[in-house]
Amino acid sequence: MSKNPTPRIDQLRAMREAQFARNEERQKEEAVVEGPPAKSAKKKKVKKKTGPETLKRD
Repeated sequence: MSKNPTPRIDQLRAMREAQFARNEERQKEEAVVEGPPAKSAKKKKVKKKTGPETLKRD
């Protein structure tokens, strides 16, 4: 038997789930610190073309 045996699948899954939970908590804390998103980031309006090159032809 080696000095450092490889972790079992259930151990790997538990470590992954714990890491996911830690990351999720950290993201929630960061979101609270940042507050709501700023309203200055508005979407640009796209002007539709209605010229003859955009019309479908059969």
